[in-house]
Amino acid sequence: PPSTFTSIPPPVPRCRYFFVYDTSQVTREDDSTDKGIRYFYPPETDEDEQRLLCSQFPGVARCVAEITCRPPFMLRLRHVKFALRTQGPFFLALGCITSLPDGCCRHMLDRLLVLFTCYRGPLMLAYQQQGSGPPWPIWEPFLDHVQRAVRYLPGLFSTVRYLNKREVDPLLLLKAALILQSCQRCPHVLAGCILHNLTVVSSQLTPQVTAHLLAARNVLSQQDLSQYSSGDTAFDREASVIPVYLSDEEFSSLHCHSARRLNRCRPPPS
Repeated sequence: PPSTFTSIPPPVPRCRYFFVYDTSQVTREDDSTDKGIRYFYPPETDEDEQRLLCSQFPGVARCVAEITCRPPFMLRLRHVKFALRTQGPFFLALGCITSLPDGCCRHMLDRLLVLFTCYRGPLMLAYQQQGSGPPWPIWEPFLDHVQRAVRYLPGLFSTVRYLNKREVDPLLLLKAALILQSCQRCPHVLAGCILHNLTVVSSQLTPQVTAHLLAARNVLSQQDLSQYSSGDTAFDREASVIPVYLSDEEFSSLHCHSARRLNRCRPPPS
């Protein structure tokens, strides 16, 4: 029989634009902007709009850099904001929806560059090997990857700031547990733990790993945590990333512990 469930609409794309512009190809007033466009996403964008963005953004970024003595990392328009990067003669811009945190936009662009460099080598070398020709569609799989990688994480920790941390009540514990369950939907996330003032609010970890995490947090709380802050990542400023290393036995125990938790939460077959 036909299913009675309605299909879930796909998530709204967070990346609206991405382009790579080679400024070394456009050095004179009569040079065509098309010569410098090495890649533009989405490719169906009107050609005049492509030329407008690619020709104006490098000039705006250069002007801001001369005024502030440092290159800009973000540029905001009315309905989209852009993370900016310059590598040699190449100017890269990633346009995201305005509701996405600035740190997430910059993180996505940095991730794009890391993936491209890993699989294709440095930008200069890759485009030298390509030579002149139409825009290269090699960025598409990397764009798809970074958009899927940040599908859940950016907004998960934004609710932490609104939690009433002065008193522990069942609602606070429930919200913390829901945040951890949302994290588990992300690829490669095994389990998590939420701490506040060295107190466990909610944990999906084994007791041994939770104890190690408490000890690590206690040591780090006496140090400068700025190096672990999330200012340049996709996370909210209320969250921080703490590196903790596990032994093989602890990792195996955690994997089994998480599998048992998921089996208990899974509904019985009909």
